[in-house]
Amino acid sequence: MSEYILLGLIAISLIAALAYFLIRRKNSQTVEERQGQHIFVTNGVDLKTLLYGRRKGDHFDTGQLNDGTVMVNGNATPVCTIVLTNTMTAMEYRKSFNTEVYIGRVKTGDSHEKKIIIEGDPKILATHCRLSYQKHQLLLENLSTKNPTYLNDMRVRGTTIVNQNDELRIGDTRLKIRFRGIH
Repeated sequence: MSEYILLGLIAISLIAALAYFLIRRKNSQTVEERQGQHIFVTNGVDLKTLLYGRRKGDHFDTGQLNDGTVMVNGNATPVCTIVLTNTMTAMEYRKSFNTEVYIGRVKTGDSHEKKIIIEGDPKILATHCRLSYQKHQLLLENLSTKNPTYLNDMRVRGTTIVNQNDELRIGDTRLKIRFRGIH
């Protein structure tokens, strides 16, 4: 009988120690998160602020949660998600970026990472214009001297602020602009 009492006390002690460890571990993670050492991320974007991680290949902590969310170490930078809708074909071009994105057509050897590629319009140059997200604003800059860029049927000279639902015209293509920038 005393053996069962001794085994019961050992089992209760182990359960208490495990509970203490789990509670302490949970509290320490909460403190780390409050200090900004961890960012919860889905597809590389911070869920709270919708910011990208600063470095490609940030170290992922603890693996994935049930909804595909992962916790990642690292800093974050502002991100803007843009949707361009071709007003003639209704085709949508969607891109998320943290500083700038170029609009143009495919050119051999081009990096497509920072580019929205519009095909089927020979008047669009390889790199026609640039959209950048700075100080909570979306900015458009014409990069073509040969074929100008128009915003709401006004020729873009230098850099211009873009508003929701503005119409961008490059070559013969008209694109309605929608965006969501997070700061």
